[in-house]
Amino acid sequence: KKAFEIANTAGMSEEELEAQFKRHDFIYLQKNSIEFALKQGIKQGLKQGLKQGLKQGLKQGIEQGIEQGIEQGIEQGIEQGIEQGIEQGIQQGLEKGKNEKAIEIAKTLLSLGDDMEKISKATGLLIGEVINLANRT
Repeated sequence: KKAFEIANTAGMSEEELEAQFKRHDFIYLQKNSIEFALKQGIKQGLKQGLKQGLKQGLKQGIEQGIEQGIEQGIEQGIEQGIEQGIEQGIQQGLEKGKNEKAIEIAKTLLSLGDDMEKISKATGLLIGEVINLANRT
């Protein structure tokens, strides 16, 4: 599996690798958020269930607490996952937009004959990226 992943990423550009990393990171964060929320929900549900169990009987309280904990955990996990997903999506979109704008500006400056080092400094692109753009045009 690891060799397959290496083979799949071997031909990727730096940007594609970064996007791949962000996707993996996003999935990892979502999974952890859901697990954390589930644990918190189970904890909270058990606590509520134990209180009710003293009034209605220990067995009924534990069953109800576990059920509520699972429901709350799933609900909280989904909510947190969606919030984090939206936040990360916006951040990734902004980063991609900034990079695309920098490339657009660099292309314009190249067409005007500006020095590649100046273009790199002005746009924040690496000199190698500017050279690649120059070679493509």
